[in-house]
Amino acid sequence: QFLYFIARTPASRTMSCPFACLEPLFNNRVVAAAVGVGATVAVGKVVWDAVAQRRRAKAEAERRAKYNKPGVVYLYQWPRSQRLHSVSIFCTVVETYLRLTETKYEVVDVIDASMSPTGRLPYVELDGVGIADSEFIIERLAAQLGHRSVPAGKFNQAVSTMMARTFNHSLRLHFARHMWVDHPDAMRDEFMTALQPFGTPGVVVAMLARKMRGATIALLNAEGQGDLSDEEYHAKFLTDVKAVESTLAAFADGTVQLSQAAIATAFSYLSYLVVAAPECPAVHHVAHSATIKQFLHMIDAKAYPDASKRVPGRQVFHSA
Repeated sequence: QFLYFIARTPASRTMSCPFACLEPLFNNRVVAAAVGVGATVAVGKVVWDAVAQRRRAKAEAERRAKYNKPGVVYLYQWPRSQRLHSVSIFCTVVETYLRLTETKYEVVDVIDASMSPTGRLPYVELDGVGIADSEFIIERLAAQLGHRSVPAGKFNQAVSTMMARTFNHSLRLHFARHMWVDHPDAMRDEFMTALQPFGTPGVVVAMLARKMRGATIALLNAEGQGDLSDEEYHAKFLTDVKAVESTLAAFADGTVQLSQAAIATAFSYLSYLVVAAPECPAVHHVAHSATIKQFLHMIDAKAYPDASKRVPGRQVFHSA
């Protein structure tokens, strides 16, 4: 409108005004058409947002009406693949914890985390109260349901805390780099098989993998891990794996007791490395460690006796 005013002034017609040549483009019909199109787009967006909001509200009401059994934990997680309980380690941590503590729960496989306040999975609901983030979920459920998941003795509690934090912080970064940065195709293929029953196009899965790779690189840089050379990274990865192996050896001979949360976390990460991770020194060590094999076999038999029925084709761990 400002250019239209300039082009229509008498001065622009008598002087060499650079906007004078634009007068034919700014006649009343053009302006009216532009305003009409803009108003139509704006109104259309308002209507679209209102319809989408009503649909989300309806879906949310239907979801809450369907999953509302008292005393039942509803675990919203990424779907299972052909080899894994869930394509997300954090979802597997929560489900393994629920099984080890014999908590009554139901799994809701989803590909949309809009019900979660953090926008991430896993997410659980118990008696209408929602909890997000695997660590917070376990802490809240343990307190609310009275789980005796913490071993007796300060030494055992300290070791359990150290074990869980080793996985949730140090090994989490190693795993993220190995799977999402160095071998994104492996993660893409796992998500492809998991999301196929939902009709998710392959191009969408590929875009998701690229997005996750970019987010992982940003996370590694923020944590100061982005500058590590391949040799440094593999050395730290292997060192942490061996430290976990030593703790599991002490757990196996009864020297130390571990919390259910630490056990669930260790099982989820280590089983993922054995089943789905491409070869590297740390993965090779995990796959050939008698101590780790024995641990995986023991927890697998206890927590997932029905594994072959729930996840067809999933590897069953055997003790060394």
